[in-house]
Amino acid sequence: MSNEKLEQLADMLKTALVVNPNDAFKRYQYATTLSKLGKPQDAIRQFKQTINAKPDHFDAHYQLAQTLAGIENWNEACDAFAGAAALKKDH
Repeated sequence: MSNEKLEQLADMLKTALVVNPNDAFKRYQYATTLSKLGKPQDAIRQFKQTINAKPDHFDAHYQLAQTLAGIENWNEACDAFAGAAALKKDH
């Protein structure tokens, strides 16, 4: 997907979140879109808001950890990986 299309998607998701700010699915999609656009700090904020809205959202924990690792924020990345692992106790 081109950056132009990703920017359009980000804008649509941001608008949708104004209507329903607690929609964890849309917030997660917004965070992943921001990450794909190379905006890790913005993505991190959105992953954290996703987790606040839905604490058992495994993918949000995991992608938060991946994004933090990508900017070499190792301590927070480890904490986020631990949060993801805690949700998958059976694996």
